Amino acid sequence: MEAQREITPFRALLLQRKLHSVFQPIVSITDRQVLGLEAFIRGPRGHPLEHPAELFGAAEREGLGSELELMARSTTLLCFAELGFPGKLFLNINPACLMRQGFALDDLLFSLSEQDISPRQVVLELTEHQPIEDFSALAAAVNSVRQQGLMIAIDDLGAGHASMRLLCELKPDFLKIDKYFSQGIEQEAVKRKVVRGILGMARAVGAQVVAEGVETLEQLRVLMDMGVDHVQGFLLARPEREPVLEKLKGFAWPEPLNLQPSRELTFGSAALLLQQVPTFPGEMRASELLDYLGRDENLPTALPVLRGEQPLGLISRADFQERMSRLYARELLGRKTLENFVASDSLIVDKHESLDMISHELTRRHESSSSRYPLDHFLITSQGRYAGVGSTRNLLRKITEAQMDLARHANPLSGLPGNIPIQRRLSDQLAQQVDFTVGYCDIDQFKPFNDVYGYARGDELLRELARILIRVTGIDVSALHQDTLDNFVGHIGGDDFVLILSGLKYEALWDEILDRFARMAPSLYDPVDREVGGITSVDRRGIVQFFPIASLSIGVVPCPVGRFSHPQEISQAASMVKSQAKKLPGNCYFMDRRAP
Repeated sequence: MEAQREITPFRALLLQRKLHSVFQPIVSITDRQVLGLEAFIRGPRGHPLEHPAELFGAAEREGLGSELELMARSTTLLCFAELGFPGKLFLNINPACLMRQGFALDDLLFSLSEQDISPRQVVLELTEHQPIEDFSALAAAVNSVRQQGLMIAIDDLGAGHASMRLLCELKPDFLKIDKYFSQGIEQEAVKRKVVRGILGMARAVGAQVVAEGVETLEQLRVLMDMGVDHVQGFLLARPEREPVLEKLKGFAWPEPLNLQPSRELTFGSAALLLQQVPTFPGEMRASELLDYLGRDENLPTALPVLRGEQPLGLISRADFQERMSRLYARELLGRKTLENFVASDSLIVDKHESLDMISHELTRRHESSSSRYPLDHFLITSQGRYAGVGSTRNLLRKITEAQMDLARHANPLSGLPGNIPIQRRLSDQLAQQVDFTVGYCDIDQFKPFNDVYGYARGDELLRELARILIRVTGIDVSALHQDTLDNFVGHIGGDDFVLILSGLKYEALWDEILDRFARMAPSLYDPVDREVGGITSVDRRGIVQFFPIASLSIGVVPCPVGRFSHPQEISQAASMVKSQAKKLPGNCYFMDRRAP
């Protein structure tokens, strides 16, 4: 007689249907309204399997992953229907489950119908638990789901096994940034750069971005200013069985920083290109627009279409008129709304997006044979709301002007920004009222090195130092003059360089710069001089003496908000601490530790 299967705590929960759902609001930054609710499955309070990680871990160990997914889904749909919430339901699903042969889309649609939930309300969040091996099968499954009106989100972007490929293959409706990147984003420049990259990728595929795990006002303020579309986290609301959405109406939203881009260190931002042109509502009928175009021949070649304050995209005027001029087109298409005519790959950028990034994206689209994008215009937003349009002609003119301006103020040897950009960067930092740090770098023994080995090798030493500063600060040389950079490296002239870094804590960075310079400098000396540890030359008084191998001195000035009011004050403080650093032997830095 077969032994009876053991009833484990997990199996008991399934058999007794002791699971329930909780919901956490996802809030739109643009209109402060609740976009949707993300559902999380829970076991009984206080139970060892109360939380999802333990639940799904037990399911995997016992080979009951599919059973848990099905019960979680049915429980969530029932609970969501009872809430009567009209917005979206973000429903987690494992991609492997979606591709599984037993997955029945019809059953899901029937369950939605049974609970009176429209498929258009549902967003399936793809969350990776294992690596995805068959992307074509997943793409086919997602396509079937989309055909029924459901939307797709990629969850925890940056934390999964193949998030970037999922993004390219599936072109989701939503991207959810993993909470790791939200937490500490106000302090960590690297996280801000990653999020900017995610935002750029999202715009490329037409996805909206949700930042998860927002827990402080400072994090929210930074994410708002960066152009994230929606936020989710304990700061706004914790997951609850019956979330009280009315509470969110009283939430005190922080004022965005609205940082202004540096006038000298960037090609400029999209705000420079803003033009106001007539806009058209997405619900307007095609026949109405056709009549409007017949009355006004001075409209731009690309027409912006909005839903409220949200930009939907652009309509190519020429394509629209050509399409509507065909035989019986007015009869067949005249009653369709403008939403049906919008170019699906319309470029939408935030007003703070740098002009060179917009140029790169337009070039990419121009080179794509499949793109029907009207390349002469693009849409510009401010915090997600429509702000105006920009033209490609003006974009190219501004970039050309900026390139000429940058060339005038760049150091010809290193290519780094010179004195005028440095001063303006300092002015911008002070105006933005943010903490930053200035490092003033100077090479010791540079003059005798130059005298003995000549200007060519002296220039090589300067270029090597510039490379070290760029690498250690993490600056992308191709983006050196963009306002998206948190760190800045400038070349005052000769052997003097300046670093302007976001934030205040950089002890490890100074140590790394000094270590790299100490390893690089001896390689530029002749072997015989390297062996004795230096060179013999004449000093500034005409006296012959021995000079050790070149070293680097750095004067470091922390600049917390309120300490300085003018760039000249910072320059004087930096010169003073650099002088103190040069009094110390070897490669070293001296920190200005005076109280503000």
